[in-house]
Amino acid sequence: MLVRLKGYPTTSNVLSMMCITLEPEGLNYKMGSRRIGDIDQIWADVHKAEKDLNWKAELDLKAMLTSAWSWEKRINKQAT
Repeated sequence: MLVRLKGYPTTSNVLSMMCITLEPEGLNYKMGSRRIGDIDQIWADVHKAEKDLNWKAELDLKAMLTSAWSWEKRINKQAT
């Protein structure tokens, strides 16, 4: 799957995002075939958030994924 945010300078795929998130943790993953109904590409446009909310992304993809993964680990610890 290809991920592209309009107004953001990079395009990514699921494998690169998994590598950023899982490999530093030493977690293994197995890639399988696409499932029926899986989307091929996803697009988003950040211009509306910039215009309506005066918000602009300040982090790159690696920093965003690392932050999101840290948050997930933290809330999962609290839930157990």
